[in-house]
Amino acid sequence: MRGILFDDANILHSAKHFKVDPDSRFLRFDEHVVEFYIIPDRFEAWKEGHQRSISTNFVLVRNFKYNDPDNHYRLTFECQCAGKKQVRKESVKGGKSGKTRLRKEGIKKGCPFRLAALFQPITLADGSRKPGCIVEYHYQHNHSLGDITDLGTRQKSEAIKATIERLINQGSTIQRVMQQLTMDYDKFTQITRGNGQQLSRDDFITYDDV
Repeated sequence: MRGILFDDANILHSAKHFKVDPDSRFLRFDEHVVEFYIIPDRFEAWKEGHQRSISTNFVLVRNFKYNDPDNHYRLTFECQCAGKKQVRKESVKGGKSGKTRLRKEGIKKGCPFRLAALFQPITLADGSRKPGCIVEYHYQHNHSLGDITDLGTRQKSEAIKATIERLINQGSTIQRVMQQLTMDYDKFTQITRGNGQQLSRDDFITYDDV
C-alpha cells in the first residue's frame, strides 16, 4: 500500500498544483494514516483508480457540510468490508416450494479502513488561495486485498454499474455486455501467475450483474 501511494501520479500532480515540494507531498505518513492534497476536480477519478488498484470498494457513509462562508464539506468512506460480520446458517428454506438454497458468505469483516476528504480552500506559500481537498487516509485493512479466494464476495464499483446501464440502454444484449466487460482467459491466467496486477470484481461480470 505504501508503494502504491508513493507512486500515485494524482498525488504528485496535486502537490505541484498547490506549489508543494514533491518530496513533502505527504502532510502525514505513518504506520496507519497518510494525509495529502488532491485537486478537488480529480478526487473522484483518484478514488476510482485507487479502489481498482487495491481491488476493493469504498462506501460513502457520511456527507457533512459545514456552515461557513467557504462551503467546506467532508466526505467519509469506509471499506465495503467494514461492519460486524453476520453469522449465517449454511442454508435457508424459502419460497412456496420450501426448497433449500445456499447463501453467499457475507463480506463484513470489521475492516478498520477509513478515508475522509475535506474540501476547503488551500492557502499557498505566496498567500494566495485555491479550492482544495485534504485526504486523511487510514489505509490499513484487516483482509487480503486482491485475493482471488474472496472475489465473489466483493461489490462492483459505481463506475462499472453505470457502464452496464449505459450499454444496455444503447441496445447491447446481456451476452454482449458480459463479453465486453469480462476479462479474457489469457489475461486472467497472467494475473493468477503473478504479473503484479490486482484482480477486481469489475473484471468478472455475470448474468445477474447485467
